[in-house]
Amino acid sequence: DYENHVSYIQFEPDMDKHEEIGKNTVKANLLKPEVWKSAVETANNMLEPSELGTLVFGSALNLLLFSPTYKQGMLNYITEVIKSDKSKSYIFSVSTSAFADEIKQWEEAADNLMFTRMEDNMSLFFSVCRMKEVPFSTEEVKVPISEKQLDKIKEIAHATRSKIIPKLSRI
Repeated sequence: DYENHVSYIQFEPDMDKHEEIGKNTVKANLLKPEVWKSAVETANNMLEPSELGTLVFGSALNLLLFSPTYKQGMLNYITEVIKSDKSKSYIFSVSTSAFADEIKQWEEAADNLMFTRMEDNMSLFFSVCRMKEVPFSTEEVKVPISEKQLDKIKEIAHATRSKIIPKLSRI
């Protein structure tokens, strides 16, 4: 049902720009603000128009801050996107275990702010800190996700971090 309503951008720091690699997939060096912008537009143009608009979901964006060359530029660019680009809706996911001070800049720019935390027993909790112009509950809730699912997510995240962080640290 969603085949023509979802497109993907794969992060590839070894590229200079971006390229379409499939019907609904773009590969791009998201360390460069101008490439980020053009990759998002290319991915958006792959979609059938929707009266709901476009939702851009980016995960683990703190990875972009590991590049000493592009860190400040991406920090500023994403802050500006969060503050000013109302042509799309954005959901960005970051970990605050690295670059917490820098990520505060993104948190302060966001209209809506939500947090998750995990306890040692592999229980995941979710809370809303801020929502623009709508009522919301600040009550923390336990996310109904199994320990097995969380383990799989942690395994994938660890594998990705162990490969990409050393590479980004040299760029």
